[in-house]
Amino acid sequence: MLIRRSRWIRLFCLFLAVGAFYGCQTPMTVEDYYYQDEKSFNKQLGQNEMLHQRAIVDLKANFLVPLDTDFDIGVGPSIKGELEVYPNLFMGLELGYMTQNTDEDASDVLAQFRSNPNSQAALNAAANLDAEQWMESFDRFNILFLFDYDIPFWEEDPNAPIFRFGVGLGAVIITAEEVPADTFAESFDSRVFTQFLARPSVGIRYPVHENILLFGELALDLIPSDNMSVSGPLFDSDRTDLDGQVNFSGLNLGFGIAFTW
Repeated sequence: MLIRRSRWIRLFCLFLAVGAFYGCQTPMTVEDYYYQDEKSFNKQLGQNEMLHQRAIVDLKANFLVPLDTDFDIGVGPSIKGELEVYPNLFMGLELGYMTQNTDEDASDVLAQFRSNPNSQAALNAAANLDAEQWMESFDRFNILFLFDYDIPFWEEDPNAPIFRFGVGLGAVIITAEEVPADTFAESFDSRVFTQFLARPSVGIRYPVHENILLFGELALDLIPSDNMSVSGPLFDSDRTDLDGQVNFSGLNLGFGIAFTW
């Protein structure tokens, strides 16, 4: 009996020792349980605050080289704001405006026929025009939801250039002004096109201050072709009817300044 009691006494003492060891440890709170991974992430970055609060605002000048050679180069500003939602991953919103002209619109082509507007040559010239040539100019308004990712050239250097790539998805609204009223017996109303817009992009950002970066960006504006119907009196006599696809896509070059905090 003495031997058995000694064995139970040793087991009981071992149980007390184990309990005392774990009891001396700092208890994990509910907050620690849910945020332990994020706290570890912030500790590795040497930050005391959540990285997710970093924000960037871009002011950018855009130059659009159209894929349709009937259009001139477009110019316009844009502004975007983004928040870092994961290490180096940014999400945000961009608003932009741009204006473009048609390189050679219908009024330019038909000017030579003003002295004889009823001639067959004038009617043939009007019929051979592309649909977009009936537009004198147009304005573009776009809204994009952005997804961008930054890759520093040297992670240990906070002033190192940053390579950025991403994509924007949204919509573009195009308001077109048609050729001047003197091309026809009566003027036409403005046309409005609304289309889906996708903008994949790459760029380089260079920090010049703790809170300021300069950047350049190359993007491709992908817009589905839209149908444009033209029907109106040619000068003061016959009418011309035309249906055609208009392509508003283009290569977008952007340069600007970014503010981060």
